[in-house]
Amino acid sequence: GAPSPAALRVRRLREDGLARLAGAVGGGLFHLVGGSPLPFERIARELAGHYLLAFHATEQDRDGRVHRIEVKLRGHRATLRARHAFVLPGPEARPTSLAARLAGLLRAPAVETELPLRVATYTYQEPGQAKVRVVVSAETEPASDGPSTPTLAFVLLDERDVIAATATHEAPSGAYAFSALVAPGDYTLKVAGVDALGRRGTVERPFGARLMQAGPVRVSDLMIADVPGRPGESLRPAVARPVQEQVLAYLELYADDGVVLRATKVRIDVAETEAGSTLLTMPATLQARDARWSIARAVLPVNALPAGRYFVRADVIVSGESARRIARPFTVGARVNARR
Repeated sequence: GAPSPAALRVRRLREDGLARLAGAVGGGLFHLVGGSPLPFERIARELAGHYLLAFHATEQDRDGRVHRIEVKLRGHRATLRARHAFVLPGPEARPTSLAARLAGLLRAPAVETELPLRVATYTYQEPGQAKVRVVVSAETEPASDGPSTPTLAFVLLDERDVIAATATHEAPSGAYAFSALVAPGDYTLKVAGVDALGRRGTVERPFGARLMQAGPVRVSDLMIADVPGRPGESLRPAVARPVQEQVLAYLELYADDGVVLRATKVRIDVAETEAGSTLLTMPATLQARDARWSIARAVLPVNALPAGRYFVRADVIVSGESARRIARPFTVGARVNARR
């Protein structure tokens, strides 16, 4: 009946893996005792207000050696989590060609975060074919200390890890989108990027390349894009970069019965959450491409919204009844007043 003398050591061993995993991604390990809500309250408090610190490595740092990191805070009103050291491979350890470096990043199991990358996928029906068209959009954050034109590489893998599509492109604007024709199914998208400063970034995400059903109507993904400057100009999907004045919501509808498609309407609105109250709304303009294919568009003026995160929602209404709601997040950026 006596407590084990090794109980504390056993507990530390049991928690060591979780603590390492949480620390590797900048998080922390919290202990839940009974039904206490304190750990969840602390997590919610940390998510509500936090700052992320980063630094740019110099060429002198890329020597394959261990470099210590020391971060200090004034006061005691914040919690600090930081790595204690970093190691970057030396020039002799890096592949000589950009193509080899990108290929190595795509094959590596570890995630690179020097170059922030964000990606999004959108699925549409390819007219006259059983395949679907997947649009992949990626964005990077520009460096604050000079030009950093990134080169982005994409690989699309099917369920058997067979390459379904690839692309490589230099993106001076930091954003690039491409499309691929694939069979409906589950895929894994891998994206790697290297910029002129040597910063590296990778993203890997699974997704399903399928249309959604809205009663008798099939629906594509909801795309948020910049408003084209000229008629006929290709859309530029917005992944996460903030918008300031207006945003375009784009949706495609398909049906085997043209009568059903003509009786379908789409209402677009904006809310703070997926299920939140509507902040602004407007009907989408539907353009018939043929008897079984329509495109829904709506330009949303968001310049009156405070800076922050919102959702664009599309309600597909078939014969007067709401058949499907699709939502996608976006961010409104702070507006800067120009002065002379």
